Amino acid sequence: MNNSYDINRLRVQQFGLTTTIKDDSGKEHHFYRGHEYIEIGGIKWAVTNIDAEKETDRGLYFAFGETQGYTADQVRRDERKFNENEYTSVNFDSVKAYWGGKWRLPTEEEFQALLYSTTNEWIESYQGSGVSGRLFTVITYSSKKLFFPAVGYCINGTAYHIVPTSYYWSSSINNNNDNFGIALDFSNWHTNITPYNCFIGFSVRGVIGE
Repeated sequence: MNNSYDINRLRVQQFGLTTTIKDDSGKEHHFYRGHEYIEIGGIKWAVTNIDAEKETDRGLYFAFGETQGYTADQVRRDERKFNENEYTSVNFDSVKAYWGGKWRLPTEEEFQALLYSTTNEWIESYQGSGVSGRLFTVITYSSKKLFFPAVGYCINGTAYHIVPTSYYWSSSINNNNDNFGIALDFSNWHTNITPYNCFIGFSVRGVIGE
């Protein structure tokens, strides 16, 4: 950490400030309650997953509506299995529980708007990090990009994260079956918005809204 941007970013994150700071190239970075966001199609998307220090980190896994998240290591130690028998539908918001304020889970419609407003491509090693994932680039503003790391999923006491597939919960329930929540899912060959069993452990990415 040897430049003014890194120092200011750390200060913003530590003290939960809401502000805009510029990096050494002059690019602006926007923060709300200490977490960076990018506005795409009128929706302000978090740059990182919950409990992730940087945009390439996996962060925590949650069942649908769960407000307590778990790391892959905790799942491997059997602290959370993510199986059907232990799931209870709490129907709260994991993003709001962790970050507060106007932070919340995106809706199915907001994920659809993200896909509509951007092109997306599979990146094998984002910015040389060794982390693969999907990079969403705004169609009308190609310098504005949002990266989702491929974080896998957790089920039956196993964390499947060394795979190209990844899932991110929305706050939307399936209209035809309330045992299924709606998630963004992608791999190295596809990007979809699909219903999945609520008890499975997926990552979450926040938006700012009412």
